[in-house]
Amino acid sequence: MCKGSWIVKDHLGEVLFHARDVFLPVHNRIAAELRGILWALQSMYDIHCENVKVWSECGAVVEAIRNPIDWLKYRSYLDRFKKSQQRFQHCEVNSSTAQANKAARRLL
Repeated sequence: MCKGSWIVKDHLGEVLFHARDVFLPVHNRIAAELRGILWALQSMYDIHCENVKVWSECGAVVEAIRNPIDWLKYRSYLDRFKKSQQRFQHCEVNSSTAQANKAARRLL
């Protein structure tokens, strides 16, 4: 099983919204992470966020999003990410560490 969580903070770092969910199994961590990011982006859109920063502990996912032509195995996920990303005024993807991501991990 795969699980994910997201947190929305204001400009002062105060938590405004958060969620967690469990997903059906996928074949590897990259696919699981991409599925989780797509779920989080849909959630951000649903609650009318306009500026989104996605932080991932999986460096391969960040690389795949930045250079999708090199990651054709995940083309379906990456195409859906591109379409989702366009719905926001600003949407960026960054690498994170497990330590920096511990607030989201506590939700799991």
